[in-house]
Amino acid sequence: MPKHSFAVYGLFVAPRMRPNLRLRVDNIDGQGASLLHLTYGFLRNVQSQPIDDTRHKQYFSIDTLDASGTRICFGADYGKYGVEGEIVNRTNHETTHTFGADESTLTTARNMVIVPPGGHMAILLAERYGGRGAASFFMRQLKSAFRGRFGGDYLLHDENLIDQEAWRDYLANAKLTGIKVVRYDASHDLADRIKPEVVGRLEYEMKPRRGVKSFGQAVKDAFLRKDIQAQQMFGLREALDSDETRLSLDDGHQQRQVVIGKEEPPALVYVLPHEGKDRVKDDVIFGHMDLVVPSLCRQLHLELSPDWREGAWTDEQLAIRMEVIRERQVVRNSISEEASGNAV
Repeated sequence: MPKHSFAVYGLFVAPRMRPNLRLRVDNIDGQGASLLHLTYGFLRNVQSQPIDDTRHKQYFSIDTLDASGTRICFGADYGKYGVEGEIVNRTNHETTHTFGADESTLTTARNMVIVPPGGHMAILLAERYGGRGAASFFMRQLKSAFRGRFGGDYLLHDENLIDQEAWRDYLANAKLTGIKVVRYDASHDLADRIKPEVVGRLEYEMKPRRGVKSFGQAVKDAFLRKDIQAQQMFGLREALDSDETRLSLDDGHQQRQVVIGKEEPPALVYVLPHEGKDRVKDDVIFGHMDLVVPSLCRQLHLELSPDWREGAWTDEQLAIRMEVIRERQVVRNSISEEASGNAV
């Protein structure tokens, strides 16, 4: 897995119960409400008060925030908490820090949101550093705030964006390094063919023989074409509908796990060409993101305005707010409703 990279996701809005009816992201309600300005308002709210998700033991704050044209650039600090531990220097094996259950080790991830004018999709470019990023938490919180802003009439959705040609090239060039079958309906009574009692799951895994890094190209292609079943290689009598076959692929740059039968490939990931121990600077990673945005928009049939990176925002646009749905707000609303009921 590359140490420095960024993934690409699509964001779109649809009315409740009608997810296939995608609305303009720059005029959601027909009255000028733009996902761009609402997202900025959401991030400003987080910047003023970080999110402490006590249910999932996750912490999220905004370090840097900048908006211009049809894009937002922000640095997010994200981490988990809830356990005690210590940090050890691997070179001398000495403990340098200790941390408690209320302390979180944060990683900063740089992100960019693009909302093309007149388009039915926005783009999120999210940094991954050492396999860690803040995209999933950010999108979950943004969708919750969006639902609250519109009372559930409009919902925000996300999806992986991929380069189909690049994905085909990856499948063609990658080496098959592992085969796994996951059987979820494992029964303790093999003789009971009518109603077996499920007691757990079984995993069968095969690696290339010692001294060989991958299986042959013919084996990989046969799996991708579904000409053979992995169950046969493990001596299983038959394939169950609930079985899952996973292929581990590696093209020398990215390691992927593909589930046969599930056609949706993973999110498009761009590797950052960076050497050395230091983190990539903000202007460098945002510069790399800027380079891929025009081609992404062309693939998605989205139009970029000439000033998409530099257009100034009005004071009114900068002042638009979208509140974070915080846990204590839910508790306060519940208490208010209970109090109102007692007063009646």
